[in-house]
Amino acid sequence: MKTILKLAILILILAIPQIGVSNSYFTDSENIEGNSISTGVWGEPTVPEVVINEVMWMGSTVNYRDEWIELRNMTGSPVDIGQWTIEKVTDTGTRILHIPASRTIPSNGYFLIANYPKTSANSALNIDINEVNNSIELLNSGNGNLILKDRDGNIVDQAKGDTWPAGFSDGTSSGLHKSMERNDIPGDGLLVASWHTCIDSHCNDTTYWDTEGNNYGTPGSPNLSRNDSTETNLNFYTLGEHSVGFRLTGEGLSLFDKAEYTITYNSDQGEQAMKGSIDIGDKSEVEVNNLLLGTCSSGGICVYNSGVDTVKLEIILSGPITRTLSTHL
Repeated sequence: MKTILKLAILILILAIPQIGVSNSYFTDSENIEGNSISTGVWGEPTVPEVVINEVMWMGSTVNYRDEWIELRNMTGSPVDIGQWTIEKVTDTGTRILHIPASRTIPSNGYFLIANYPKTSANSALNIDINEVNNSIELLNSGNGNLILKDRDGNIVDQAKGDTWPAGFSDGTSSGLHKSMERNDIPGDGLLVASWHTCIDSHCNDTTYWDTEGNNYGTPGSPNLSRNDSTETNLNFYTLGEHSVGFRLTGEGLSLFDKAEYTITYNSDQGEQAMKGSIDIGDKSEVEVNNLLLGTCSSGGICVYNSGVDTVKLEIILSGPITRTLSTHL
């Protein structure tokens, strides 16, 4: 009897999934190994039947209120979205946009909600709008996450909007205005890595816009851009025994104004940290070297920490949008 009991316990233990240590982070930030960007994924995510697919949160060159949101049907059947809602979208007290009854997205199709019809003098669009709702007001910063709910109040999808993970505006009315697009495989809409900026050369085509100008986006159509224009590579390395350095590269780096970095590590002297910042300007590469794992006096006498272990680097890129990169040695 004891043998049978021990065998049953052993089988039970083996049946329990073993959770190992992973370097993936389940946050909005990005985890970088070497020069490649990756994000934490726990199993295969379930794709919602409808996703928030594209957001023109900055308006257009015609009007800063020329904002719109595109929904995408991920299924092979029509989806009735009548009486669904999107939160954190409007200028009303509740900031909830209500989709009227009897509204349907065709199979694998799109549904465009905008402040103005294409015939309006306030619109730069050259495409028919599925639902005109002139109460849309998306804040350029601190908007809050967009939440799509069905008629029963169940969350269908969300889009990160506390800080916009993609999209671009140079801050002027006539300058570049580029939409925030969802990746082809949508992923979690609250993750930075699920979005990219519309940068394809056809994104400002007259298929979508009145003129080929500084407005970029693919309203009512498949997203064209595959890569994130803000993608930045991070290389973190050691320099001898007592110092480290890092290098940021990529065409998207010039979209940011500043990089603030924090390095933390364990040592025999306890947990240590150092911070600093770099002005990026229009550079496509910045490098910081000789960051000492210790302290130096004004006279140039340095004392290095011993037993250094688990050196981590986090960089916050700030500008029109914010991006967080992290890696470790």
